[in-house]
Amino acid sequence: MLKNKIFLYFLFALLASIVNVIGQHIFLNYNENLFFAVIAGSAAGLVFKYILDSSIVFEGKKSINIRTFVIYASFGACITPVIWIVEVMFLNIFGTVFMRDVGAFLGLGLAYYIKYEMDKRYVFKS
Repeated sequence: MLKNKIFLYFLFALLASIVNVIGQHIFLNYNENLFFAVIAGSAAGLVFKYILDSSIVFEGKKSINIRTFVIYASFGACITPVIWIVEVMFLNIFGTVFMRDVGAFLGLGLAYYIKYEMDKRYVFKS
């Protein structure tokens, strides 16, 4: 059962990462500000992932619990700089949008590993 939960958590992390990067590209079609695009993508990925984590991985209620969401989002905010640093570092080193996206996915993978441990221990304790 635990392996299944971990698999689902990381599957949802992958899907949320895709939502994040697509959100950035959609935002950048209307505004060239990378900083705000990264925030918009992060917000889209956060809400998407919370809904899946709370209702499926950690078997919570199907509705959004505001208190739990605030804690979940706060932990996410604490690790978000990891994602941004890796993403911007790849953009600065390689200078292409493709490599920025590669950096975004690597940063998201690392951040989601840290976040899973935090969520399991502090947010959705059973």
